[in-house]
Amino acid sequence: MARPKSARSIALEIERSYKKHKKQLEQSMVETQPGSRAHLDHIAALAALDRKYREERSDRGLDPQNLGTVAQTRYVFRATIESTDIEETAADKLARQMFDEEFSDAVEQPMPTLPKANATKGSKN
Repeated sequence: MARPKSARSIALEIERSYKKHKKQLEQSMVETQPGSRAHLDHIAALAALDRKYREERSDRGLDPQNLGTVAQTRYVFRATIESTDIEETAADKLARQMFDEEFSDAVEQPMPTLPKANATKGSKN
């Protein structure tokens, strides 16, 4: 009884076959003139080979059929800052003080909360 092939051996077999045929097409394509019918046929054959390669891998379960449903876009933002001490000059201190004075009115003060009315059990608020 033959031992079943592993996913890795199947993938290697597909990859070897694909690379071999692609190399043959590319070597024969060198002998054609760009723009000629034979050259365009080689380009179409390469595109078909690539498409069949992807289809075979997805049919055998090596790749997902629709990568868009499997993968999700995730954005990771990282910032780095300089960790050295900054020497603040007198001009910097004066500018900071002027900004603080100018924009201190723009800072919203928290609204005072009103005391709650005494609620008794069973009464509706």
